[in-house]
Amino acid sequence: MGSPTGPSGTPAPAGTTAETRLTPALTAGIPWPRWAVVTVAAVAAVLAASCLLCVLCCCCGRRTRGRKPRGKEAVGLARVRSTATPHLVSGHQHSVPSVPPAELPGATLLVHVRDFQRFSRHEPLGTLSLPLGTVDLQHVLELWLPLGPPGSDEAERTGELCFSLRYVPSSGRLTVVVLEARGLSPGLTEPYVKVQLMLDQRKWKKRRTSARGAAAAPYFNEAFTFHVPLGQVQSVDLVLAVWARGPRFRAEPVGKVVLGARASGQPLQHWADMLAHARRPVAQWHRLRPPSEVGQALAPEPRLRPPLPGS
Repeated sequence: MGSPTGPSGTPAPAGTTAETRLTPALTAGIPWPRWAVVTVAAVAAVLAASCLLCVLCCCCGRRTRGRKPRGKEAVGLARVRSTATPHLVSGHQHSVPSVPPAELPGATLLVHVRDFQRFSRHEPLGTLSLPLGTVDLQHVLELWLPLGPPGSDEAERTGELCFSLRYVPSSGRLTVVVLEARGLSPGLTEPYVKVQLMLDQRKWKKRRTSARGAAAAPYFNEAFTFHVPLGQVQSVDLVLAVWARGPRFRAEPVGKVVLGARASGQPLQHWADMLAHARRPVAQWHRLRPPSEVGQALAPEPRLRPPLPGS
C-alpha cells in the first residue's frame, strides 16, 4: 500500500494520519485559522457539558428537597417521624405526691407519651406501666423500656372546645370568645357553653352562649368581656363548661376546661400565653375534662373553725 495523500493529491508527511474529506468541507467557508476553529469548538463543547451538568444537579436537588429527611436513629414510635431522635429528648423532674415506703412495692408508675399539638389536643403515642416493686429505688436508674399501645382516656370521649383569650392590663378587660366545639356525643341536643369566673375559689361572674341544634360540632363565635383588675388576674379561675340535653331531656354538663393559676398542662400554658401577649387574642383547642374531675379540683378548701369558748 502507498503512503496516504493530502487534499491536493501530494503525499502526506510521514508519521501523520490522513484527514477525512468532511473536515475541510466544513471549515472551508469559515475565514478563521484552523486552530481558532478547533479552540472555539472545544470551548463550546465544554460549555454544553457544563450546562447539562447544571441541569442534572438542579433536578436531583429538587427531588432531594422534596423528600422528607430520614432520621438516623429509629425510636420505634409510629407517630414520631425523623425529627425525633434520642438526643432531642430531655429529662424533666416533677414532684409527685409522697408515697409511704411500705406502699412502694405495690405501686405502679403509669406514663403517657403524647405528641404536643399547640392548637389541638395532644395525640397519644403510647403508655408505659412500671411496677415499682420490680426496680431498686435506692439508686438513680436510667432505663429504656418499650412503650405499649395508647390507653383509653375518658377526657377524649367528652369532646373538645376552641376559644380565644385576650387581656388588656390597662383597662382590666378580659375577653373570652367561644368559637366552636367538636367531638361531642351525637346523642346530645341544644349544646351551649357556660363561661364562669371564680375569685379566691368562690363564684364571681358568669355568662353563657345561646344553644345550638343537635350537632356534634356546634359553632358559637360569641364573645364575653369581664372586668378583672390587674391585681386580681392571678387569683381568678376561668371555667368553660359545655352543657347539652341528653337522653333525659334535661341540660347536663358534658365537660369542662379550667384556666388560671390553679390550672395545669395546656390550659395553664394558654393562660400564660394570654398574659405574655397582652392585647392580642390567643386561640387554642382544649380537651374537655369530666365534670366530676373538675369539680373536685375546684372544691374550696375547708376552713378551720376556731374552737368555741368553753369547749
